[in-house]
Amino acid sequence: MSSDDAARAVRVESIRAVYRHLPLTLGVSAANALIVAAVLAPRVAHAQLAAWLAAFAMMAGLRTLVWSRFMRLADAAMAAPRWTAAALGGALASGLIWGALSLWLMPTAPPYPLFVAFVIGGMSAGAVTVNATHLPLVIAFILPAVLPLAARLALDGGRLGFAMALMTVLYAVALAVTARRFAVAFADGVRARFALAERTAELAEANARLRAEVAEREAAETALRQSQKMEAIGSLTAGVAHDVNNVLMVVRGAAEVLRRRLSHAPGQMRQITAILRATERGTALTRRLLAFARQEALQPDVVDINDLLRNVTGLLGTTLGEAVRIALDLAAELPPVLVDRAGLDHVVLNLAINARDAMPSGGTLTFRTGLAEIAAGDPELAAGGYVVVDVCDTGSGMTEQVRARAFDPFFTTKPAGRGSGLGLSQVYGLLRQSGGTAKIISAPGSGTTVRLFLPVARDDQTLRGPPPPTQAEAAGEDALTLHHVALLEDEDLVREVVAEMLTGAGHRVSSFARPADALGRIEADPSIALLITDLGLPDLGGDEVARRVRQMRPGLPVLFVTGYNEAGRLDGERWQLRKPFGEAELLEAVAQALAQTAPAR
Repeated sequence: MSSDDAARAVRVESIRAVYRHLPLTLGVSAANALIVAAVLAPRVAHAQLAAWLAAFAMMAGLRTLVWSRFMRLADAAMAAPRWTAAALGGALASGLIWGALSLWLMPTAPPYPLFVAFVIGGMSAGAVTVNATHLPLVIAFILPAVLPLAARLALDGGRLGFAMALMTVLYAVALAVTARRFAVAFADGVRARFALAERTAELAEANARLRAEVAEREAAETALRQSQKMEAIGSLTAGVAHDVNNVLMVVRGAAEVLRRRLSHAPGQMRQITAILRATERGTALTRRLLAFARQEALQPDVVDINDLLRNVTGLLGTTLGEAVRIALDLAAELPPVLVDRAGLDHVVLNLAINARDAMPSGGTLTFRTGLAEIAAGDPELAAGGYVVVDVCDTGSGMTEQVRARAFDPFFTTKPAGRGSGLGLSQVYGLLRQSGGTAKIISAPGSGTTVRLFLPVARDDQTLRGPPPPTQAEAAGEDALTLHHVALLEDEDLVREVVAEMLTGAGHRVSSFARPADALGRIEADPSIALLITDLGLPDLGGDEVARRVRQMRPGLPVLFVTGYNEAGRLDGERWQLRKPFGEAELLEAVAQALAQTAPAR
């Protein structure tokens, strides 16, 4: 608080205290005036006494009117100088009226002078009591009330009267000093109170900021825990999917070998076909798990989000039904993003179907786009610009417990048979693998918004086309030429079934479980025309094996087979095959890889 503000606050509080006590002041004054009139009536002319009482009544009435108006004011108006002037005028008028009592009405015969002195002294002490917060008011009453009494006593009383006059003056001075001390203490108290209020407000503001910071930190910690949980679930899911892919690889490979060998026995083909269909369903499931775990192979492209949404939503009418209205709220001139176009199409379809299921009686599905700038420190997003896509429905919304688990794989609130619980997990996985994320904003009865963050494509990011064809491919070399193939796979059953597929097609196969054995054989045997290696090997990864092979045999093609592309380890590799794969897929990939070279046989 500035010095000017403090002075203003003291003025307002002191004058407010004066007016607050004014009814008591006027009441006591009126009672004393009536008592004095009753005592002096036998010795004073009635006309003079009536005139004095009339003057007193007029003064009291005017002060009461001023008091009633003042008490209706706001604090700001109370500080106006006119109200202080009105209070001073009232105190001065009251002091003059009581001073007139000594000069005009007081009889000289004892004990009347002593009685009047007692009354005026009491009134002066009362003025200090009720007006001490404002020293000028005390002086304005005491001086005109006491000085005439002292003068009358000094003139009419001889030595005794002079002594009484002197004592009266000393009494008035003492009252003034006391009032000044009280006024100073009152002003200090007001300043301290307002300083305390100001400090309390500052502390409250600091406390509010602290609470906001604590809430922000708790939100960040919650987001970090959620991110860590999703990372942990993703790692676990990727590992499970990898193992399941190996199992499916063995089942599918064995079934296809049996189908080839038993093609003359149609009675067994039905069972083999059932096995192959089951492996296809298992493969679809693991692909969805890997999408959540961000281990799915993506084909990023520079995409205009607004165009993609217009195209996709234009096809959703039949899927969602007539009860769901689709609205687009697209920001203009959005920069492109780098994302797998087919994957994002699938994300939009997934979210639209979820929104439809959340609005069984119909509603509005809104797609809204915009830009966001993410600062450093976000637990999921790198600092930079992002295109934001909000997919909003007017459905039933989610509880906090459901919202916290919505991205977990296999978590669903739909009845059995109506949802696998992998839709939102795939959405989350694709966005995270693309460098963005997905967040859910929802509350029961308030609908749900799934907010997608996609990083803005840099100027140097463009879609890379397929590699140019080799000379052998351009010449149309026979893709069925047989070769010597090195197979590196640590899973025994997978290695056996893949070798069976290759030998069944006429290729010569050298199988290895350990990278060191495969590297030694490749270095020693120039007839090996192709290396087929698993990516996830216990000693050396398949990518490291390929690096060493290329140092020994720069022209040797390498075909990678894997359950998932962990952390983009196969980026830039031309020949890749995802487990579980069939015999036809394997032989086609082998033929394409071999077509680029013609090693010695």
